[in-house]
Amino acid sequence: MQGIMSGDLATFLHERVNLSRENVEAYRDQVRYLRERLTTYVDEHPSFTLVKMLHFGSLAKGTAISPLKEMDVAVYLRPERLASHELGSVLNTVRDLLVQVYPQMEPSQFVVDPPAVTITYRTSGLNVDVVPIIPNGKPDDRGNLPLTSPEWVETSIPLHLEFVRARAERHSHYRELVRLTKWWRQEKDVPLSSFLIELVWAHLVDGGLVADDLQEALLGFFAYIERSRLEERVVFSDNYRPSDAKKTNDLVQVMDPVNPTNNVAAGVTRAERDAAIVAAENALDAIAAGSSAHSKGRGIGCYQEVFGLAFAA
Repeated sequence: MQGIMSGDLATFLHERVNLSRENVEAYRDQVRYLRERLTTYVDEHPSFTLVKMLHFGSLAKGTAISPLKEMDVAVYLRPERLASHELGSVLNTVRDLLVQVYPQMEPSQFVVDPPAVTITYRTSGLNVDVVPIIPNGKPDDRGNLPLTSPEWVETSIPLHLEFVRARAERHSHYRELVRLTKWWRQEKDVPLSSFLIELVWAHLVDGGLVADDLQEALLGFFAYIERSRLEERVVFSDNYRPSDAKKTNDLVQVMDPVNPTNNVAAGVTRAERDAAIVAAENALDAIAAGSSAHSKGRGIGCYQEVFGLAFAA
C-alpha cells in the first residue's frame, strides 16, 4: 500500500472542492439576470444613478469552492448624482435603487451590510453582495471601491480578472491550487483572505516556483509561508512599474496588481500572521507524512488534518 498521491488530490478537487458545472451555470444565470434587468432599466431611464453591473469575485475568477454561499457583483454609479460619497450614504442609496430595479423582490431581501448591499435569494439561500464603485474616468472600468469602511480604493475589475487568467495560462493548475488552499483556509480558519491567497500563488507562479504535480505544488506553497514568514514584499508588474508601489509600514506587504498604493495584506496583524505560519507548518508536515505513509488509511488521516473529514481517497 502507499500514501496519498496527486491523483487522490485531483479526486478530492472533483468530488468535494470544485463547484459542479450545473451549479456554476445556475449561479451565473442569476448574475446574468441581475445584469440584464439593470441594463433594461438603465436603457429605459437614461439618467438613472446606477450605470451598469459587473461580475467579480471568486466565481468570476474561477477560484470559488463548494459550497458557494455568496457571489460578488459591482454596480457603477454616476458620481454627480450622489448626495455624499460617505460609504453609509452610498450603500443606502444603492439599496433604495436596487429595490426600484427589482420590484418583484421583497424590500427585506435587500440588506445594507458594509461594504456591500446583500441580496438574499430565499429559494436557493444564496446571497449576492452588491458592492458600489464610483467611476473616476480612467480606462479599464477603473473606479473607487470600498474595501474597508470608510476607505475607498481604486480598482479595475477587468484588469483583476485578466490577472488571474494570465496566471492560469502560465500554470495549468493555478486555479485548482488556489481552490485547494482556500479549502484549507476555511477548514482550519486560517486568517488569510482569499484574495491574498490568490496573490501568493500568483507570486510563486511568476517565480517559476510551482511544481506541475499537485502534491509537490502544495508542499511548495506551505514551505514558502514557513520559510518567508510572509516577510517577503510581493509586487507585480502587470499594470504599473514595481517602483510605483512604495514600501509601507505594514507587517505583511502584498501589493494589489492593479493599484500600487493598495496593500492587500495591510490588515494582517502579528497574531494573524503567526497563526497562518503555524497552520502552514502543520499542513506541510501533514502532507509530507500523508504522501509517504505506508498505507492509504494512514495517508488519509494525515490529509484530514489539512482538509478536514471531507477528504477521503
